[in-house]
Amino acid sequence: MKRAVIPFSQIIGQERAVLVLKQTIKREKMPHAYLFVGVPGVGKTTTALAMAQALNCEEPQEDEGCGRCRPCRQLLGGNFPDFELVEPDGKSIKIEQVRDLERRFAYKPVAGRYRVTVVRPAEAMTEEASNAFLKTLEEPPAGNVLVLNATEPSNLLPTIVSRCRKVAFRRIPPSLTEEWLIGVQGMDPGKASVLARISDGSLGRALEMEESGFLEKRQEALRWLAKLQRSAPEDAVDWASRFV
Repeated sequence: MKRAVIPFSQIIGQERAVLVLKQTIKREKMPHAYLFVGVPGVGKTTTALAMAQALNCEEPQEDEGCGRCRPCRQLLGGNFPDFELVEPDGKSIKIEQVRDLERRFAYKPVAGRYRVTVVRPAEAMTEEASNAFLKTLEEPPAGNVLVLNATEPSNLLPTIVSRCRKVAFRRIPPSLTEEWLIGVQGMDPGKASVLARISDGSLGRALEMEESGFLEKRQEALRWLAKLQRSAPEDAVDWASRFV
């Protein structure tokens, strides 16, 4: 699946997280592992992509990717060989996936200075995978930056958490979500306003609800509820049976 790549300056609602990363990149002292913490849909993977772009750009401008050099174009095209995403195989991230990752770490980055690998959600690692991953963190390979995306660090091994640089991602304010949905997605202002309020600070959740037709289903349910106030009991039973 192709991931949208945008520079740091276009990431909304995460100014503090972006500032921390840009300052680290500027000092050229990248930690070998990050722990990005926050609810799903607030921009953790998007920020990791922006970081990969800034780290590998041949002509960075104001600490972010130029969007024109070869690594930037490859990232934008979804075919940059030094960005990897490790996600659950089924319900969990298995030890075989971690071992495959370790084998790839034996080689230097192919097209850029850094290979950026995102593990998400990090909580999905099995116990065996977590223990294998810990060994990778104990002997970090040069030229690699690991990013663990997690909602709650307490669900990870304390030894993994202690070896990562933690970066907190906040819930996105409804006003920013609404502005983005209208300005970038071209969404109807009324629909954007509702989604921004009920998505609980998650831009990703707002997009998922829009794509799934959530508002239309919600509106239909509200119409039925209004009807039920004036309906016979058997009509209420008929309506309820639709959800069994």
